[in-house]
Order: sequence, then C-alpha cells, then structure tokens
Amino acid sequence: MAHDKVKARLAELGLELPVAAIPVAAYVPAARDGKLVFTAGQLPTVDGKISKTGKVGSDVTVEEAYELAKICGLNVLAALALVCDLDEVKQIVKTVGFVNSAPGFTNQAGVVNGASELFINVFGEAGRAARCRRGRGSFRALRHSDCGGEQTRAIILAVPMLEGGGPREVAAAARREQ
Repeated sequence: MAHDKVKARLAELGLELPVAAIPVAAYVPAARDGKLVFTAGQLPTVDGKISKTGKVGSDVTVEEAYELAKICGLNVLAALALVCDLDEVKQIVKTVGFVNSAPGFTNQAGVVNGASELFINVFGEAGRAARCRRGRGSFRALRHSDCGGEQTRAIILAVPMLEGGGPREVAAAARREQ
C-alpha cells in the first residue's frame, strides 16, 4: 500500500507517518470490514514510548494535551495503514477521544481537537467526523508500574469509510501481494 497522497500531505504539515504500535494485549491495531475500518485506541507514543504522563488540567496543559492528541491521531493513521491504503479513505466517520482529566477539568473538546484537526488537515472535509469525547479521572489499565502515574492524556479512535474495497477485494489484493 502506497499512501502517497497522505504521506505527501503529512510532509507538507511537517509530520511523518509513524510505525504502528505493537499491541500489548489480545487485539489488533485496526480491523477492516468492507468499507469500514475500526481502530483500537491509540496512545501518544513516539518510538514506542509514551510522550508525557499526567492529568490534563493539573500536570499537563491543554496546549500540551492538544499536541499529544495529535500524536494519537498520527498513530491512528499508522494503524489504518496496516489494513488499507490511506489514499482510499473517503471519510473519517467518527472520532472518539478519552482524556485523562484532573477533577474539574472541562475542556476535553479542546484536547481532542488535536486529533480532529489533524484528520481535517490531512483529508480535508473528509476528515471532519462525528465525535465523542470523554474526560476520565483514571485509566487503571494504563498505569505504568515504574512511575505509578497515569500514562495518557488522550486515547483516540477513528472509523474511516473507504472507497470500494469490500471483503472480496481485500482478500484478492492480499493474495496478489503474496
């Protein structure tokens, strides 16, 4: 899969498509069903390491969290690239963001904009999606054993719709690549 247009657009934005994260449990980074692709939640990891830890509104500023959500968005694109050509994305259908928030923090939308605006900048209006964002006080499953602190500001999921490419076409393409 080439991803040429998306890679060129990312380069114009001063960004690069990262390598998809390796799953840490029994799941896949992305799964395709016909024209829909569902991604697993993505953390703000760069080169396999969480970029920053803490809660937005106490340990992490909204501006920092926005940039971390953008990293999550890049990681979504990397996960998508495992199962489809990014140049085939017709529409990002829905973006969901979970933000690790301090008590009283209410600007989760401003954080998740980091991923949403990335998708719009990469795909144009096709990147503008329905969206849900949640503030969470704790991500127990994501607690880092070494530092005991929360590991994430935002977990971003995206559901894109692709041009063409139902299950039969995907299977045929996979056979051709072997």
